[in-house]
Formats: sequence, C-alpha cells, structure tokens
Amino acid sequence: MRKLFLRTGIAAIAIGALFGAVAPAASAASPTVAGTFTLADNGQGGWVGGALRTDGSISGGGAVSFSTPDGQFIERMVSGTWSSPAPGLVTISLNLVGVSALAPPTDNFTITLPVTGGPIKVTDPFGGTTVIRVRLF
Repeated sequence: MRKLFLRTGIAAIAIGALFGAVAPAASAASPTVAGTFTLADNGQGGWVGGALRTDGSISGGGAVSFSTPDGQFIERMVSGTWSSPAPGLVTISLNLVGVSALAPPTDNFTITLPVTGGPIKVTDPFGGTTVIRVRLF
C-alpha cells in the first residue's frame, strides 16, 4: 500500500508540475475571472460593476450621474484595475470618461475595501450612500 501511495503521489506531482508549467501561458492569453464587484448608488448616482480578472484587469461597465448646482455630472466606466494589498482587502481603480460637459474628459476613482461577498454600505461626504459588493472566488 505504501509503495502504491508513494508512486501515485510522485505521478500526481509530475502531472501537477506539467499542468502548472502550461497554466501561466494559458491564463496570460485569456485571463479568467477571480471575482466580481458592484457599486450601486442609493440615490440618482448610478451603477458600476463587472468581473475582477486574474491578470489584475476589470471588465464590465456602468455609469455615474450626479446633479450639481452647475448641472449634471456624468461619467462612464471604460476600464480598470484591481489588486489585493493585504489578505481580505481589495483595491479597485476605475478609469472613467466624462459624458457631460461638467465632467472631466478622463477621471480615476480608487477605493480599498474588505472582501466580504455581501453588501457594504458606504456614506459619502455629502451624506449619500452607496452599496458596494466585492466577491473573490
């Protein structure tokens, strides 16, 4: 029994090493999904969400819109990145493009938050709230 287990274990290590050597090339060509994120404003602000890919990029989309005394501020998400600065935390950085005249042509929004898989309610400086969810697989 012991010899069989040892031989099986060595075979499993050899197969694992072979697949491990192939896996980075496959994932570099086509990043897989490592998790998901959503940011949903509880007022008129909008929704943004998508997939967190294994290569650190973000897919998905959405837009934000806020009324100001000067007019409507509207931005659309076009891309983004994410990383894990510490266990249980994720930093998400969204690249935004201005849609309205009031919004800048390009903008960046970055937030670091815990990975809970459930909703996290965040209050902005103006008193509004946003629900954020981050889930890693």
